[in-house]
Amino acid sequence: MKISQKELDPKTRQQVFEAIWNRINVTHFDTAFGGVSWAAMKKKYAPLVAKVKNNAEFYALLTRLIGELKQSHFAILPPEAYSVSEAVGKAAKGEGASGLTVGLIDSQPMVLAVAQNSAGQAAGILPGAILEAVDGKPLLQVLARLTAEQKTAGYLARVLLTRALGGDEGQKRALRLREPDGSVHEVGLTLGVGPKKRDDVLPGFPPFPAELETRRLENNIGYVRFSLFTALLMDDLRKAFKEVADAPGMIIDLRGNPGGLGPVTYAIAGMLSQKPGTLGTMTMRRATVQFPILPQAPRYAGPVVVLTDELSASCSEILAGGLQELKRAVVIGRKTAGMVLPSAVDKLPGGVRLQYAFADFKTPRGVLLEGKGVIPDIAVPLTQSSLRQLGDPDIAAALAYFRTQTEKK
Repeated sequence: MKISQKELDPKTRQQVFEAIWNRINVTHFDTAFGGVSWAAMKKKYAPLVAKVKNNAEFYALLTRLIGELKQSHFAILPPEAYSVSEAVGKAAKGEGASGLTVGLIDSQPMVLAVAQNSAGQAAGILPGAILEAVDGKPLLQVLARLTAEQKTAGYLARVLLTRALGGDEGQKRALRLREPDGSVHEVGLTLGVGPKKRDDVLPGFPPFPAELETRRLENNIGYVRFSLFTALLMDDLRKAFKEVADAPGMIIDLRGNPGGLGPVTYAIAGMLSQKPGTLGTMTMRRATVQFPILPQAPRYAGPVVVLTDELSASCSEILAGGLQELKRAVVIGRKTAGMVLPSAVDKLPGGVRLQYAFADFKTPRGVLLEGKGVIPDIAVPLTQSSLRQLGDPDIAAALAYFRTQTEKK
């Protein structure tokens, strides 16, 4: 679903460019800009603004400009990102969902998970299947522009594969799958209703869905998964922590969670802690601020496992890394995205918005997570056989960990 936007006039484009350059110039936490001459970037890109032919070229130019910094949490958010999402939320038929989580395993696009009651489950798709093509287009072709390093990191591969499976609610998609036994077959599915998005989930950002799931697993282990660090979920999170208060162990699933609001991170850590502390330090150009841990009710006192993957970013990394260093949780899964910089969003002329990082972040022990990510205590490499046999190898590893802890007592 697309909504056309009015083309920005040359004067407005110039104003947007100047606003972006100036905002980064005065707020970037590193006056050396990581070795990039920010003044030279202005001289390089300013003449190109007048040469762009349309909004798409202009936004691409701005993206190249901020990309020179090679840091996370810098992004150009065009008006379309807001109007499309708002329209989808009101339309009879909006964004669709396949229910499939797909990632790159052994250089092959593979189904990592299939959501319950989803289009993918209805089509009989199982974890461990290689997804070779969507609507006749090979997915390896979709990934061809990625470097070997980007494929290894996994973040961008996951993003591109998710987009390839996207579409409108009710749209039919044809998938070509290769099973572990080598057999190849075609599967048709109709995209179901996607997660509902709200424009008040993260102030200044495009609408996002806010979802929370809680349940009991084997041996009464508590399980809590939430899609985003947003104040809208705090009441539900407190309720979830209260519900698992008697559990012998608790799994906090941050896989696929891109982050959100810092204060929510503090609150979650407070519900897991007996005494005040810190998750780390945020360093701005002229100030330093702690990510505080303030104990609060309801408090879960039992052992905790945090699940992470390559899409766990920002606040997910701050929470996982902080709890790991404080020995309050064991991290299981795969290395996180390494995209940790605190950021804000400014609205610019023409409705364009700029997301920009204004601080660096270090863990309690002074470790910089940006570009590095959180290394799990227990790594769980995904393979075709483990996905097919276990369904969710990360949860299986977490349950195995809790069993070993019980045996030690």
